[in-house]
Amino acid sequence: IVRLVHASAPHSLGHANQAKLRIDIDANDTFLAPAEASVLRAVERRIAALSGVRGHGGEMPWAVHFTPAAAREGEENAREQPEDRMTLGLHVDTNNCRLKRWVTFIIYLHTTAPELGGHTVFPLALKCGSDEPKGQKFRKLHNAASLLTSASVHHTGQASNPLLAEDVHEASRLLLAHAERIAAAAAGPGQGQMYFDPGGAGLAVSPAKGSCVAFFTRSLGSGGAIDPRSWHGGAAVGCIGAAAAAAADGCAGGCAEKWTLQKFREAPEAALRECCIESFARRHSVLQPCSGGGVRFEVDETPLCLKATASPGAASPASASPAPA
Repeated sequence: IVRLVHASAPHSLGHANQAKLRIDIDANDTFLAPAEASVLRAVERRIAALSGVRGHGGEMPWAVHFTPAAAREGEENAREQPEDRMTLGLHVDTNNCRLKRWVTFIIYLHTTAPELGGHTVFPLALKCGSDEPKGQKFRKLHNAASLLTSASVHHTGQASNPLLAEDVHEASRLLLAHAERIAAAAAGPGQGQMYFDPGGAGLAVSPAKGSCVAFFTRSLGSGGAIDPRSWHGGAAVGCIGAAAAAAADGCAGGCAEKWTLQKFREAPEAALRECCIESFARRHSVLQPCSGGGVRFEVDETPLCLKATASPGAASPASASPAPA
């Protein structure tokens, strides 16, 4: 997939003037070879099986996102100014008037070492089975996230609108500041692929090639409405010293990059003729143990994980690795 993007948009991948590049890709694209299209269709079947809903024409195609290294003077300077890590802001996936979205799959196509940033940050995510923190800090963060969506703000960039009330501006600043702290801590020495904020609220996932993170924008816990805990964003990708860079996948000159393949699942129009989006989301609020695209998915005992194995008689695909969900 990365090779296809390089071939189709070689002049768009310059690092200097772009914070992020999106290229849509579909299994029916005529420039795809049959073997390439079959890979994408196999992934589509796995996504459909996990979410319990077949793909349909009302959904957007797969989106390949490329994030180059941010223009920084160096990692040392970035840590002195951690506020520049979440330069792309935070959002919920109902952004851009896509209110029928309920679950998203992000597949990492490239490994970015944790110290290089590039994490997917969920500032209000909780560990499975854990209670919500009871302190005032968490209540303020949760209320801030809820206030933004109730004001029809689905991206923190929209909160800068001067016509909005001051409490909306403050809610955006509060949520972003918490995400910045999580992103900075997740890029610290010795951190692994998943970092949970020790305060109890907040998760940062470091890109690991072949893994997938799935999350519900509309969940059972929120009654099918937009879940405040689904606010998320991508941290900036940075530069480090040459020794650490040599250990990073595809890292040259002390800088890295981030590649993802993303699918936004949307409720089919036919289903919404029978019920509202909230009711649909409540009925489809868990990932299903299933078989799809040559892979059998089982629920693992480890929180936040599904275990993927090749189905009997099927070749084991490269993407059949444990997937944080």
